[in-house]
Formats: sequence, C-alpha cells, structure tokens
Amino acid sequence: MGLTRWILALCGYVRLEVCGVHPERVLNTCAAAGIACMASEPVDAYTLRITVRVRCEETVTELARRCQCEVKTLYRRGLPQLLRCAARYRGACAGLLAVVLVLLTSSLFIWRIDVTGNETLTTGQILRCLDECGVRPGTYWPALSNDLVRNDMVLRLPELRWLTVNVHGSRAEVIVREKEPLPDITPDDTPVSIYASATGVILSMDVYAGEARIAPGAAVEPGDVLVSGAVTDLGGGVRPVCARADIRARTRQVLTGQIALTEAEKQPAHGAHTRWALRAGKKRINFYQNSGISDAECDKIIHEYPFAIRGVFTLPFSLVRERVQPYRTADAQVPEDAARASLEQTLLQQLRETIGDDGAIISYETAAEVTGSVLTVTLTAECEQEIGRAQATPDAEFLQLRPPAGEGTTADD
Repeated sequence: MGLTRWILALCGYVRLEVCGVHPERVLNTCAAAGIACMASEPVDAYTLRITVRVRCEETVTELARRCQCEVKTLYRRGLPQLLRCAARYRGACAGLLAVVLVLLTSSLFIWRIDVTGNETLTTGQILRCLDECGVRPGTYWPALSNDLVRNDMVLRLPELRWLTVNVHGSRAEVIVREKEPLPDITPDDTPVSIYASATGVILSMDVYAGEARIAPGAAVEPGDVLVSGAVTDLGGGVRPVCARADIRARTRQVLTGQIALTEAEKQPAHGAHTRWALRAGKKRINFYQNSGISDAECDKIIHEYPFAIRGVFTLPFSLVRERVQPYRTADAQVPEDAARASLEQTLLQQLRETIGDDGAIISYETAAEVTGSVLTVTLTAECEQEIGRAQATPDAEFLQLRPPAGEGTTADD
C-alpha cells in the first residue's frame, strides 16, 4: 500500500467524480481497457468518485461519455502537478528557494555571541579577544577549533582559568571560568601587629599570637597598637611573630548625609511616536527622518526583534522598534519626612557596612537640619564591633614595638 502511494505521488493522480444513470459501468469499461481505478467511493445512486493516474484522465473521460456519464475533475495531486505550479509561479518559487538556501547556509556561520560566567572581566574585553582569535559574527564555525581558541584566549587573558565555545545553530555560547584570587599569606616570621581602626573602649580581647599592649576597659584611638608583633622570649630576646587576636570594642560612629528637597521631574509632552529601523550587522538603516526633537529631551524605549528561530539559527538582521516620548522638566518639591526617612535608611546601611557583619548597633539617634533646599541628616550610633586591624610592621618600627621590661602578656607563653 505504501509503495502504491509513492508511485502515485511520483506519477501524479487525479480525483474524478462520475455522474450518470449507471456510473458503475465506467468502472467496468475502465477495467476492460486496462485502466486501474483506485479508491472508488459511491456518493449516491447516480454519483461515483474514483482516482486514476493523470495520464489516464482523458481516456477515462472519453469512456465515461460512451457510457452516457459526465466527469468532473475534483483535484490533481503528485509531482507533475507540483512542477506545473512551480512553472506558473517561477518568481515566487525562486524566492522561496533562495530563502531556504540562505537559512541553510546561515546556520553554518556565527551571527551572535553570548558570554556567560565572567565576573571581573567585562563582556567587551572577552569579545575583543575573541575577535583577535578569529571568533566574530560571520565566522564559519565548522572551521573553528575549540582547543585552539581556548588556549589562545587563556594566553591573552591571564585571568581566565577555563573557556569553551558551544555553537547552537548560528549562536555561539562562550562559557568562561575565572581564576580564584590567591589569598594574602603572611609568613609566620614576619612581624605583624594589630592596630586600632577606630576610637572606642575595649570590651574583650582574645589574643592567639603576639603580646597585648592594652587591657579590656582601656580607651583607644585609631592607630594605637593593641597587640604587638614583637614577642619577648624566656631568654629576654625579641622575636617577630604574626599577631592574631579577636578584639571587640564599644565605638561611637557619626555619619552625615545630604539630600536635595527639590528635584527635576519629567512631565510627558506632546509628540510621542514610534519609529522603525533595520539593523544589519553593525549598520543601522532608519525608516524615518529626523523629527527635529533633540534626543536630550526624549525618553527612548528600544525593542529589538532578531530574525531567528530559537535554538536553530539567527540571521545577522534585526528589526528595531523605538518608542520616543518627549518630555519637559519642572522642579518638584520632595516631602521632608520622606526625604529624611530615605536618607536615614541610607546612613544605616552605610553604618552596617562600616561595622561589618559581626558588628552590632546598640543604639542610635538622628538629627536633621534644613539649609535652603538641602536637608542634612546626622546619625550618631553606639556600636559593638571588631576593632583590630592587622598590619605588617616595617623593620624600622620593629624595635620600637619591643615591650618594656615587665609589661605585656605573651600569648605564646
């Protein structure tokens, strides 16, 4: 049955409707003439539908007339009919064939490059290096070597640890992994002392290495030595160590911020319109003329619609829709309460960043002052935070950090 359908499709077939007093006589006459009638279907007592090959259509029509029946052609199918239609619409068929060829060939070229996985390196840096390595829009991707591109990119960008290029149709997905920054390691024999990073009162000290220079309850200023990296051993000598300690203190933080009570507000103006353009590669063809409105006086919302089938191919063309909304500016008054609340939240966020994740805000108060159209807010807070700051001690200062005789608590002892 399947083979018969293929033969009919190649040779062409026609569906006929035979009408007469005795339409079944046409079947007998065709069988006697050696003409195969397929898919015969009676419609009613006087109508019969049959399928024959295209080349037998005229013969069946003549035999039906002899049987005093009329023949009506319902439709023709198969390769001969398709070729006949193609010859009638040569221009449309040529255009369709050209589109198919463009789609087939475009899938062999890279028209879009997406970069993922980069954190410190910008996408622009990676795209520029890829261009130098021969990976750019319009590249014939079957000729690319993933290993060569990866090795070349790692040599050009030392920050890269790994890179791969996956091609999906005409879109290249570049996945990168960056190197982890190496931690700063200070040798144990390097003198490192811990200094106060803020003004405060020491609450607790846990010294793991080095000699404490202050005790809980002492008041300190920024830059004071809290734990010295110069340790006196049992023999009375001084040896350098890398001081380590957890030192918490009660501090007083004062932060100040300003905000304007007037701001420029955009108000929509007449003349909003939509304009279209065609982007071909890096070139843009505008389908509009200059409107005479300065771009500085307009808001633009741009949507770009690429000619692509997702995951299959992407052509180097896209349709650009640009919505232009003119506006005029006017001074608007900002409510003082809202401005103060916003500025206080900003100062609190800055305070949390200053004291760190392990710090705590015990209490705070704010004061506001309006000068002209500017609101100034001062935040004063009592906090508990880690106050120690480790810093390598220069050799010239090492001898000055040696503890006086009989003073200091040595953690190593």
